[in-house]
Amino acid sequence: MNQTSYINFLKKAKFNPTKAKQYQKAYQKIKETDLFDEKFYLEQYHNVAKSNIDPLIHYLFYGGNEGKYPSLKFNGNQYQNTYKEALNTNPLVHYILKGQYENHETFPVNYNQQYETILKNNLLYLHNYIFTEEPLVSIIILNRNGYHHLKRLFKDFKKNTNYNNYEIIIVDNASTDQSVEYLNSLDLPIRIIQNSQNESFSHGNNQAVKIAKGELILLLNNDIQPTYGWLNEMVGTITENENTAAVGAKLIYPYYFDRVSINKSFTIQHTKVKFEEVITNDYEYGPIHEDIEEKDIFNKKYNQKEQVLAVTAACILIKKSVYEELGGLDEEYFYGYEDVDFMLKIHEKNYNVMCAGGALLFHHESSTRNDEGKFIEQNIKNIKTLTRKWEEYLFKNILLDKIKKLKFFTNYKLTIGILNTKPSNTNDKTIKNLAKEVNKNDYNIELITDEKTRITSKETDILIIFDSTFDISKLKMRKHTIKILYVEDKIPENIEDYNIILTKNNENNMSDNVFLIENLNLDCILDTVTKFYNIQ
Repeated sequence: MNQTSYINFLKKAKFNPTKAKQYQKAYQKIKETDLFDEKFYLEQYHNVAKSNIDPLIHYLFYGGNEGKYPSLKFNGNQYQNTYKEALNTNPLVHYILKGQYENHETFPVNYNQQYETILKNNLLYLHNYIFTEEPLVSIIILNRNGYHHLKRLFKDFKKNTNYNNYEIIIVDNASTDQSVEYLNSLDLPIRIIQNSQNESFSHGNNQAVKIAKGELILLLNNDIQPTYGWLNEMVGTITENENTAAVGAKLIYPYYFDRVSINKSFTIQHTKVKFEEVITNDYEYGPIHEDIEEKDIFNKKYNQKEQVLAVTAACILIKKSVYEELGGLDEEYFYGYEDVDFMLKIHEKNYNVMCAGGALLFHHESSTRNDEGKFIEQNIKNIKTLTRKWEEYLFKNILLDKIKKLKFFTNYKLTIGILNTKPSNTNDKTIKNLAKEVNKNDYNIELITDEKTRITSKETDILIIFDSTFDISKLKMRKHTIKILYVEDKIPENIEDYNIILTKNNENNMSDNVFLIENLNLDCILDTVTKFYNIQ
């Protein structure tokens, strides 16, 4: 059947004859202009080719509603924002049939200008290292049906590295597209491992490291778009410091040609990973990209070389000796958190991790993953694995980080909660003085006085309880909120409900979690906590 037939338009219009005739008329007129670029449309929206639909038909009935761009010469989203009468129809249809006769603008997309400006500006922050001898770098790339990503990745690859001594190992996970043929056509030092199934990120990289000849290992996603000098910058950073085991890069979101993602175009996707706390049955500590969607990508703090806790394995340079010492990536994970796990192993061994802010790459995100539509289920499984392995380590390090205000593991401040459901003159004075001390030391304070309260904030680290008769099981709180009971008289029988008990009464039985104090103040609380959990 002819794709442009009226019957076809009628079906696509859900048997709305007016819309069918309107869109068919617009289709023919659009064909006579350069406002729809079929090559551009198919390259930007890869799923369109798989749908086996005429690309222009797809744009008219689906893509326009999703905010997709028909070409770089027509920004439908800006058109609809400017001309509100076009909101309820395809913006290009509106322009072709009506808008152009009313002198409406087409709003060309200035993507290329912004992109070139970023490339030019980043040259100012490169060190352009000169090496007496360049250590061999084994660049490892996992791929599964990523032909269109590989073409982008390897465009001007030799020029952009500004580095000569490297080999490339591709782990192809049973691709059925043109990936392998394309890779074999490249004039680059490439070796290919061809797997018969989609192996995990950990397994695939571990496979490649076993045959890698390099002193340095670079794990690189196939959906990365490098810019000039990236590899030179990363190698120079790791060789400057003997104790640096791994170096990450500054990753930037590419330009997005759709309404949903347009606002994060050319913003920061990654510079470093830290942790936040949550209240959930599955896990408590969640890794986050600290600077995500920051627009000022060349701010001084993002261009310097910085020691960080963790970086993403989308682009990470690692000393092979350290990779092997730590047993590589844990294969219990499947496309998620294996890099965070590895970063924690590095920290545990007292090695350093750096982010080379001058190494700038665009990241088109998560194209290698293939979890058969089970992303949420698999993600929960991965973070449960991370929690099982590192829960106690994270608890102690994040707590110490907050107490010392290091902002290395987390950006959150230490939060001290005070529960007092039975006010007394003595307690009121103590609480008032304690609250002043907490504020003076730039920690957060949370007061809970309502007996009906059922929840503390997820940030509450230490909860001081002044009422020994209060049933603290009524409170929903983080698993690792430290519950401290302060008593001036006899210790209650339910001692196991509290992590620590502070008392002035020397007649009380001094068990392992009971501490005799002279006065309750902030120093006393923090000293007791650090001693009890053996963190310094």
